[in-house]
Amino acid sequence: MNRNQESSETRYRRWAGNIVSRADDVERAGLRAWAARLLEIRAGRDFPPVKVQQALQASIDPSFSAHTMQLLGRELKRIGWDERDTYERLGISVAGTMAMLTSVGAIALAAFGSVFSVPMWIVFGSGDEFARILIDEADGSSVPRASGAAPGKGDEKPAPAPIRDRAGASPESSAAGWPSAADAEDVIAAPMVLINIGRSYRPGMDGEVLYELTRGVWRIGADKRAKLRFALAVADGEVREVYRIDAWHEAGTTAYLTRPADEVAQPGRWEFTGEVASASAREALLGTTTETLFKPGNANPIRYRNV
Repeated sequence: MNRNQESSETRYRRWAGNIVSRADDVERAGLRAWAARLLEIRAGRDFPPVKVQQALQASIDPSFSAHTMQLLGRELKRIGWDERDTYERLGISVAGTMAMLTSVGAIALAAFGSVFSVPMWIVFGSGDEFARILIDEADGSSVPRASGAAPGKGDEKPAPAPIRDRAGASPESSAAGWPSAADAEDVIAAPMVLINIGRSYRPGMDGEVLYELTRGVWRIGADKRAKLRFALAVADGEVREVYRIDAWHEAGTTAYLTRPADEVAQPGRWEFTGEVASASAREALLGTTTETLFKPGNANPIRYRNV
């Protein structure tokens, strides 16, 4: 197929694949956290000048290394002015001009050159699709998006995710009930949040209902939100479903199909949008016990691993 006839998804996946293939594990994690943070900024309610500052600050954060930015820059410099149409080129140029008006923008320009326009494209332009694909490539999986994105994106309601009982847990689980690193090293080592939905859980419940109970709304700090890759729905002492986190949003700012708006619109709390995790992640984590993490009498529904 002529590259001019490629869909944007195909084009963005090729770009993201080229970037990720040249990155090591630490750099891939940095790229993922960076893209997730930009999607979070995009979905926020701050004024554009504030979003400019936030996006550029995320891009010059020490955790997002200069070498990682150079990987991004090499690929996007190669294609940025050659494979984009006039409209998108204009969007990047305008975004860059906006950023130049800030002190953070001046620092970013001095450090990284024109590539600093890329976070502006993600936050203000059509680059959100690229950011989600970059997350997907960094995670090394591609599964259908779970509903929860804003209406109008064409997403279909996912089929209910199967619930595996405890007997289906990995036979090589550790004494605490967690699969050993030999089972799924990448998944077990990933930063994750365990969310206890408690009595709201019902065996065999609809997958959409379970997803929406799990994804919001919670008090989780910015430092942890930037790192987390998976969210685990926990009930009755075991993991009931595993979701890959694409982005965090202020509570009540994304669409719910099964929960009323006044229930989720709570200041100071957050919700994620994402996908049912890959088959390997679910195989590693579904059915694992959490009894030692959530003890009777402790009301906090949130626990973390590898954060």
